[in-house]
Amino acid sequence: MGRTSSGSRHRDGDDKDESDSVFVETTKAGHPMENANWLSFATFTWMGSLMNLAYKKGLVDSDIPEVPQKEACKRNTDLLEQLWAREISFADLSSNSRPSFGRVAWLYCRSRMFLTSIIYFTSLILGFLSPTIIMKHVIALARATETDKVDGLTWVGLLILCELGRVFFVTLTWAMSYRTAYRLKAASMGLVYRKLLRVGNLTDQVSSKLLNVISGDCGRLYEVIVAGQVAIGGPVVLVMCAVYIWFELGWLPLIGLAVFPLAYPLQYFLAKGSGSLRRKAVQVKDERVSLISQALQHFKFLKMFGWERYLYNTISDVRERERKYLMKSQLLQSLSIVLGPTLPHIAAISTFLLYIMTGKYLVPTQAFTLLFVFSLLFFSIRMLNSLYESWYSFRICSERIKSLLILPEIRDTSEKICDTNHASVDEAIIIEELNLVRRGSFEPQEGNTEEEKEKRKEFKNINSIERLLGNSECDSMSFQLGPIDLHVKKGSFLGICGYVGSGKTTLLETIAGALTTEKGTLHIYGRTAYVPQHAWLFKGTIRDNIVFGEMFDSVRYYSCVESCCLINDFGALPLGDLTRVHNSGSNLSGGQRQRISLARAMYHQSADIFLLDDPLSGLDNRVGKAVFENTIINKLRKQKKTILFVTHQLNYLKDCDEILVLSDGSIAERGKHENLIEAKDSIYNSLWSCLSQYPNEHEEPLVEDSDILDLQMDVGAVTNAKKLQLELEKSRKDVSPEVYWLYIKSSGGWIALAVVVLAFCISIGSTTFSSWWLKHWFGESGKLKSATGLDDIASSDGNHTIVSETEESEYISYDSPDFSFNRDIYAGLIGVIFFGSLFRTMFYVMATMKACKVLHMKLLRQFFCSRIKTLERIGTGQVFNLFARDIGEVDGSLPNNMENFMQNIFVVLSVLILVSSIFPQFLAFALFVFIVFTFYRRIYNAAIRDLKRIETRSKSPIFNRISETVKGLGTIRAFNKERLMTDEFEKFTDASNSVAYTFSSSVRWLSIRLDFLAVMMTGSVAVLVLIFHGTISAAAAGLALAYAAQLSGVFQFTMRLASETEARFVSVERIHTFLSHDLQEQLDIDGPNVLNESTTEVTLKIEPAIHPNWPTVGHVKFDAVTLSYSSNDPPVLRDVSFEVQAGQNIGIIGRTGSGKSSIGNALFRLTELKAGSIQIDGVDVSKIPLQKLRNAMCVIPQDPCVFHKTIRFNLDAGRLYTDNELWKVLEKTGLKSSIENLDSEVGLSHGQKQLLCIARALLRQSKIIFIDEATSNMDVETAAIVEKLLADEFKYSTIFIVAHRTSALASCENLLMMEDGGIRDFGPMDVLSKKPEFKESFEKFESVALE
Repeated sequence: MGRTSSGSRHRDGDDKDESDSVFVETTKAGHPMENANWLSFATFTWMGSLMNLAYKKGLVDSDIPEVPQKEACKRNTDLLEQLWAREISFADLSSNSRPSFGRVAWLYCRSRMFLTSIIYFTSLILGFLSPTIIMKHVIALARATETDKVDGLTWVGLLILCELGRVFFVTLTWAMSYRTAYRLKAASMGLVYRKLLRVGNLTDQVSSKLLNVISGDCGRLYEVIVAGQVAIGGPVVLVMCAVYIWFELGWLPLIGLAVFPLAYPLQYFLAKGSGSLRRKAVQVKDERVSLISQALQHFKFLKMFGWERYLYNTISDVRERERKYLMKSQLLQSLSIVLGPTLPHIAAISTFLLYIMTGKYLVPTQAFTLLFVFSLLFFSIRMLNSLYESWYSFRICSERIKSLLILPEIRDTSEKICDTNHASVDEAIIIEELNLVRRGSFEPQEGNTEEEKEKRKEFKNINSIERLLGNSECDSMSFQLGPIDLHVKKGSFLGICGYVGSGKTTLLETIAGALTTEKGTLHIYGRTAYVPQHAWLFKGTIRDNIVFGEMFDSVRYYSCVESCCLINDFGALPLGDLTRVHNSGSNLSGGQRQRISLARAMYHQSADIFLLDDPLSGLDNRVGKAVFENTIINKLRKQKKTILFVTHQLNYLKDCDEILVLSDGSIAERGKHENLIEAKDSIYNSLWSCLSQYPNEHEEPLVEDSDILDLQMDVGAVTNAKKLQLELEKSRKDVSPEVYWLYIKSSGGWIALAVVVLAFCISIGSTTFSSWWLKHWFGESGKLKSATGLDDIASSDGNHTIVSETEESEYISYDSPDFSFNRDIYAGLIGVIFFGSLFRTMFYVMATMKACKVLHMKLLRQFFCSRIKTLERIGTGQVFNLFARDIGEVDGSLPNNMENFMQNIFVVLSVLILVSSIFPQFLAFALFVFIVFTFYRRIYNAAIRDLKRIETRSKSPIFNRISETVKGLGTIRAFNKERLMTDEFEKFTDASNSVAYTFSSSVRWLSIRLDFLAVMMTGSVAVLVLIFHGTISAAAAGLALAYAAQLSGVFQFTMRLASETEARFVSVERIHTFLSHDLQEQLDIDGPNVLNESTTEVTLKIEPAIHPNWPTVGHVKFDAVTLSYSSNDPPVLRDVSFEVQAGQNIGIIGRTGSGKSSIGNALFRLTELKAGSIQIDGVDVSKIPLQKLRNAMCVIPQDPCVFHKTIRFNLDAGRLYTDNELWKVLEKTGLKSSIENLDSEVGLSHGQKQLLCIARALLRQSKIIFIDEATSNMDVETAAIVEKLLADEFKYSTIFIVAHRTSALASCENLLMMEDGGIRDFGPMDVLSKKPEFKESFEKFESVALE
């Protein structure tokens, strides 16, 4: 999008939010390529200004031009969607046809591919004519004592022109392929995302897999088109080479070419095996990345609960499985690479020996022309291998994408009539015989009955997304909703309640459109607005989240904000409602998130039906009442909106027209409040009875909740952290030597490097030596006495040999001097080449795979040993990228790039050595070319580093948007915002593809210039042959020309690989930067030597006086504690001193930023104290190892921290307890009846997940418990049971309770009131509640519209 309208340019990392679009709005029109002429387009000259800017100033996001209009995501997605719809229709009409995404992709790009193929075949023909006809005449000039200058210059000129034409048409092929590939990539990404918005029953478990489909499979489609377009030349070149060899040598030497047909099946199986193993590795990677994502989400919990070691071991085990697949895949991939330069030389040796052994004469014009032809066979082998890989990758990607595209959509299973024109219809919602099954993780057990078989069949159909995206185990039937029959009249107020796990949320999600029904019908008459139980916020400002794509109406907006009691919240934020939302709202409190979600629904006044899923659960009673009155009673009811209101706070249900009571997924009771309360044995009556025993109706309002497990700091700290954000990406400097040393050290150090270099020397050196030995053999051979005689020999065999006009000519024949010796050496080189290649493959793969293992281990260890504030400053998105994308680069792209680069650099060196040994003058011209090349490379490196970093950053918004979409699918569908989300996604995709297209174009910009330089080098050798004709042997001239001609392709490819390898090392650089942070915790994760050498912490030792079972009683003392999150931040705790006796309960209250959560941070040593001390049972906690300290305490968060793993793992990640102990705590929390197997994956409701967290705490039985009110999202009966359970089970423990409701303080002996980081008051509850000044202070907080 070019430069900003003001012309300002910002460096990377300048206070730029990760969620922002990659590019700012600009005034530059169009893409420069669209205005380029055909010559500029073919040679990428239009990139000149951008490359110059990169070299002089560096590139920033605003310098990247807009994506070309014809490559725009929307345009191409519309076209691909039409083709896919036609494919589906055809498949429906034909019983024998199945839809194929591969066929649709072919139809989409076949016209451009046909045209590109014609251009590419032109380049192949020119490339073949150059060595077979023109070069042959140039070699013949070498031994001629006299030659026509004009004739000689003509052949040299034709050689150069032919090579220039080849380079031009090859570059034009790439230019067209790029555009075709990016169109297909953008179209497939857009098509998959549109499908995502229409598919039901998606859960968080498949989020990472969907990311892999869009970022992985759609990205591989681009690679397939680009590589496949070039790869089709492999078979063509092979046929041309075979015909030429037959023409030159006859049919018998073709036997030597048998290595190629034999190699094709080998190449096929190598490619197929490598692809299959890589696919398995991707499946395991999905699991690893999902665990990392969950670890990031629950990072603070992991720290406070001391579970870092268990997650580290779990992820390490998954990584080891992934590495084994990668190791095998890389071995096959490396064998495929090494076959390229090996087979042509083996074939050349075999062919020449067969030809000579039949008694024929081999002359230099034949041998070295054919030697270059065999180098073309090297290209053929490489391209054929690429063709196999491209075909296999295309098939796999197409199948994965197709399997997603054919999944049932919401409208396939339920009828939603979102139309307000049905005025005659009295009902707003009609549900008839609705059934729905929510699943967990494992497939139903085998059974032979028809019913069981049908269940498994339905199960596999509905959950095919899990299997197609790489998960071999599907979900179990963990919860069933239905059958449900429900008619809701327009304008009615329907309350819904029930026990935890009864199906309340599932019912509303189904109506909202997040879930797909299996049976029955669902009719919705009108537009819907949805407030989910977990507030869904996307990255953007708070205002953006409330307005959600609607036109901004300030009167309506501030009316909604005021009714949701958000005015004072906005006043407390640095940018008010323009404050950006981070990580699903982690920089906001739970109550703020919920009220913002409610405000979004209220702002959409056009909605007719409001689905409110427990919107007041995170609010205290008084604020909850105010919000209830302002929004539901005074607005929605007066506007006669239809309301479905789920709540656990039964006192709100009195105002409902009708109440539904759900139990076990079905409607158990239905009626008005008065009728249900009179039924003595009703569920509703029992819930109210519990409410009367544990009343919260008259709770005093407390202050805003603190969200103890948020990864973000308080508002002020967040602002400071934003200023101090640590960029993983450096500026325009080259990749530092420390980065390369990190990789070398991880692969085994200098010894491993030396072994790998030696292996490459043997592998490439042996092939070069074989060509040199052929030249040497010609030099020792006899002379033909008569050119006529040679012609007779040649013509008698049907061959056509150009012979010099001299009376002598070099040749090799059966009767040549030392024939046996030279033959044995030449034949023995086959074995040296073969075993040298195997040696190289084995050691290279071992070294690179060791580097992959060590780097991931270090990164994972550093991650779990990092302090929370370090991750906050870096950003969770960037940390996730380290494990997802950067480790992926280290696993695959970097080793492949490095191997190709090292192979080619040795080839280039061998060319320079051989040519300069024949023509020393060549070194002068090579020096000139090197100077020009250095200039181009400096420009290119400056551009590619910036482009690579921008490209890496440009993908984050796409990943974030997919993740947000999966989490907020119900909200998006309920508000009918699919078009809005699609438009935003397409903008992000265009932005990312624009960077990628510019990156690819910069590569070709360099390639064509280096190819021109290589053509000049080939031409210089031809000129030298012409100048020194008659003084050098034909064999020497042929060897020099044959190897110099190889530079035309190899030189640019090598230099490009050098820059690409350096660009790939950006991922290692990011890892190195993360590893360099010394803000680590002293944790023993996988052994005693866990910390890097750079750590500045002093090793902490347990004092001898500490009791082995410390803490024994739980006495806690804060002594003048001062805490600051960094040296630049103001203290969040100031001189805090208080003492809690063993077994006491202490309640902590205070406004946002008062320091409530900081008490827990200090106690668990999440941040080290600036001054003062904390003692537990008389021992200073700073003297206790962190692992022991945190394992001695326990935390119960407000938002449940549950991993997408088994019940056993969520209870006992370290496998420290027996099954009986696990079942016992499940029974105490009432979860035993809902769980059949400890090894089944979690498939629980929100309330049940909270009970699981409490069961986890019961299992530990710590002496010190830190609780962030854990019952806010439970029904009153379950909450009462939990509160009694906590009182009974932890009666001998010291409990800190961060309270948001007065009911949570009922069991507290003391109360700690925080204000501005200090203690406002501390003492017994009954004493403080009687103090007038305390009541006055409390009245002040009551007036603030915060919880």
